[in-house]
Amino acid sequence: MIKSIVSRDDTLSQSMPDLALAANGTLVCVFRESALYPQQGEFETPEGGLKARISVRISRDQGGTWGPLIPVGGVRMAEGFLNCPRLCRLQDGTLLMAVDWIPPSDLGERNSSCGIWFWRSRDHGKTWEGPERSSVPGIVPSLRPLRDGALLCGASGWNEAGEEVMWVHRSVDGGGRWEGPITVAEQADHSFCEGDFVELEDGKIVCYLREERHPPVSLKAISGDGGRTWEGPFRAGLLSCLGRPSAGLLRSGEVVVTHRCDFSGMFCMYVESQPQAADRTPPSVRVFGRSLMIDVDRAPVSHWGYSGWVQLSGGDLYVVQHIIDDAAPGARHIRGYRVARSDWALYPEPVRKDGVHLEEIEPYTKRMPAPEA
Repeated sequence: MIKSIVSRDDTLSQSMPDLALAANGTLVCVFRESALYPQQGEFETPEGGLKARISVRISRDQGGTWGPLIPVGGVRMAEGFLNCPRLCRLQDGTLLMAVDWIPPSDLGERNSSCGIWFWRSRDHGKTWEGPERSSVPGIVPSLRPLRDGALLCGASGWNEAGEEVMWVHRSVDGGGRWEGPITVAEQADHSFCEGDFVELEDGKIVCYLREERHPPVSLKAISGDGGRTWEGPFRAGLLSCLGRPSAGLLRSGEVVVTHRCDFSGMFCMYVESQPQAADRTPPSVRVFGRSLMIDVDRAPVSHWGYSGWVQLSGGDLYVVQHIIDDAAPGARHIRGYRVARSDWALYPEPVRKDGVHLEEIEPYTKRMPAPEA
């Protein structure tokens, strides 16, 4: 594994990153910039004082180096707060970014007026159009294009009982109009939020959820009709998930989820097969996937684990997260990781059958030569 710095400024907090592979092969990392502490209010930029700003950096060498900061959009204190950006590439090559806007009030994230704004880039992240103030309510969005061209935007809010609920909206025109909200997960004495979606090859969609009232339990919901209805929640195999999971498929067909773990600053990656992802049975009676600790935040007061990832052309993963670690107190920054398959598994990629189904992987110990007498 190779660690590197994507963006760091110890006078600011750079956080909530996400990552996309643009149509021209460049990596585009989006994140939020804000003051180190909320009581500092605005921070100074060439555009003037801002409460929060969304910015981008681009890498043309698969994460080896990162280009200059590209400001996308910001708000002043009187205008509220831009919180958590997410990024995806649409079928036409457009990059679509979703960011939750929190209006200025004492309610903060519990304000029912919180909603999702969108920006678009048609030149691989160099320039951006927006914001588009959408009809999608909620906070901490996720974006997932489906193979049929539909687009899912997840977000969370609160029901009348004060429980946090995970929603999703669907769009069939690239994010112009939205259908929803559709409830993904809602249950008494639970807090469901920050979910991310992965579409399996049989059409099922799995939403991995953050649930913070019952750690270290991790949960998921499953849809069999393109996100229109959901079943669950069911137990998932992650060690725990207390920070925005980022889910997707490898070219092998395996499911990968990066996430913040509820153990001493651990940032983890979880890998499982598609049958495991779609399994509704309790983990105690089924086989778990495989977890890798990517990094740990050593800061006395830590904040880590909001992440994004892509698979590079050679098969390695490039992962980004925010972390404080050895930076100034409160100075979250964006760290990158190049993760090889050998970092988490000593067996080759699964052999694919008919281009769809995965052959069972024989334990690598059975493939190793017998020890010499």
